[in-house]
Amino acid sequence: MILKAARDITGESAFYIIGSAAILHIFDGSETNLLTRSVEADLIALSGDPEIADTLSVIMGELSPFHAKHHVYADGLTFDTPAYAPPGWQERAVEVHYKDIGVTAHFMELHDLFLSKLGAGRPKDLEFCEALAHSGYVSNTELESGLPTVQCTTAQRKLLGQRIRQMFSN
Repeated sequence: MILKAARDITGESAFYIIGSAAILHIFDGSETNLLTRSVEADLIALSGDPEIADTLSVIMGELSPFHAKHHVYADGLTFDTPAYAPPGWQERAVEVHYKDIGVTAHFMELHDLFLSKLGAGRPKDLEFCEALAHSGYVSNTELESGLPTVQCTTAQRKLLGQRIRQMFSN
């Protein structure tokens, strides 16, 4: 529903999905848990146009009529948003074609998603990462091997590494 509405509103037919909604392509819709409970989809138009990001946020964003009607909302973002995503995350995104609505979605790869959310470090991001660490969908070895490519300070990288090890040891 969100992708179809985003297409109808913007005329774009391809979007990157980052943030916690990026995990939804692996579930069939019947599961509800911490990993699937988000009511927000973070969308980046394939064109990367900041005006499209603004349009999505205004028309489909939190507290919009769209949100009130559908109980979900979209945040329009740009490629600058995932600050802690490792370089090349766009190429590793999982591409899904929704022929029935004429939209292609590029879901952020789960290790990239984990590192991005871990770097953001908000309580809800850390809670999501903790659940993802215990889901079996990500590997601590792969996360630690991707960590050196994340653009951050040495101190931040050390903290991220500690958080990864802690989440996988629990």
